[in-house]
Amino acid sequence: MKKNMNLYIFIAVMLIFTIGFFTAAFRSSFAFPTGKENTQYEQKILLIKKGAEVYAEEHPDIFTDKDAAYITVDELVKLGYLIADNENGDVKDPSSEIKTLNDLRIRIKNDNGQITSKILS
Repeated sequence: MKKNMNLYIFIAVMLIFTIGFFTAAFRSSFAFPTGKENTQYEQKILLIKKGAEVYAEEHPDIFTDKDAAYITVDELVKLGYLIADNENGDVKDPSSEIKTLNDLRIRIKNDNGQITSKILS
């Protein structure tokens, strides 16, 4: 038993360090995004929807004779309610280097003064 005492101490120390390492790794893993947070695409969509709602609030005449109005992202950029990503007026899709979001249509609804917007595909 005396011969192996150093081996047992070594195994115990390594076990303590291993448990400490995995405990620290588990705790620090909560510092990184897990996919539940808004992605860049979702944030850009929220920005587009908010721009459409601001446009509708400033132009209530678009709702004459109807409850809904339609506008594109390209029109929002040209009217100055959305900032383009480049000088060509393109709103780039964060999930793709080639695609743009300029062709997306937005439905703006006015329900008794409550303005909501929805991206149509």
